Amino acid sequence: MLKIILFYTYLTLLFTTCLVISIIQGLIYMILSKINRQLQLRITYITQELIFSQFVVCLDWFCEAPLRLFFPDQKTYDNYGQKPSLVIFNHRYQIDFLFFITFVRIFGPIGAIKSFVKYELIHVPIFGWAFYCGENIFLKRNWQKDEKTIIKSLKNLDKSIAPVSVFFSPEGTRFTQRKYEAGIDYAKENNLPIFKHHLLPRTKDSNDEFNIYNLELIQRQDSADLNWKNFLLCKQFSADFYVEKIKTEQLPEPDADDGKYSEFLYEIFTKK
Repeated sequence: MLKIILFYTYLTLLFTTCLVISIIQGLIYMILSKINRQLQLRITYITQELIFSQFVVCLDWFCEAPLRLFFPDQKTYDNYGQKPSLVIFNHRYQIDFLFFITFVRIFGPIGAIKSFVKYELIHVPIFGWAFYCGENIFLKRNWQKDEKTIIKSLKNLDKSIAPVSVFFSPEGTRFTQRKYEAGIDYAKENNLPIFKHHLLPRTKDSNDEFNIYNLELIQRQDSADLNWKNFLLCKQFSADFYVEKIKTEQLPEPDADDGKYSEFLYEIFTKK
């Protein structure tokens, strides 16, 4: 009971501090983004670090979530986070983003985390504001509109003061049974592979220069389900990360058509 009381006290402080930080972050963005871009990016980096680190505390201290990392070799482990990274992940759980933040924290600062997110999240208090001011990549799921947004956003990542980890879920949404069944119907109609544990990825080409990783988050058998209910009840979680670096020779050619990139993503999700 004492643990729950302390946890909710901490959540109250977290909400309050994140609200204040988000307001400061928004003001800094509006004032400095056109005047002193480097200073604005540096302050944004610090505010992102302050926001995300509080969620790491929730997972580490209160939910006591041990993580196991599986890399194919020591070199892949040592090199992670040394250069900008594009991380292709599975969006299966309600609170998987908390685990991704904790994963990045193992290798260094978390102020440079970015992600592709749906545009609707921009209206969510605190989270949406922080994502916007942190220059995450908001997608409207319309390629004609999103193409320019993606190109512009990826170019801006070069200006980051620390190596960026960009999280990308080609599924475009979180796993649910209804979405999974709809994906199976679509796959059958279009002669595409059917996945047992993942939604069908939505494909469009991207060939910008990043270290590209295939990241798989798996809930362990001894863990409570990774959802908001168990998080708010302070249940204990445990999970495994499987990390694979995708080599340059595995990527489609820069001038390849959309079909080649689609095949590339389907191969990754078949392996998942």
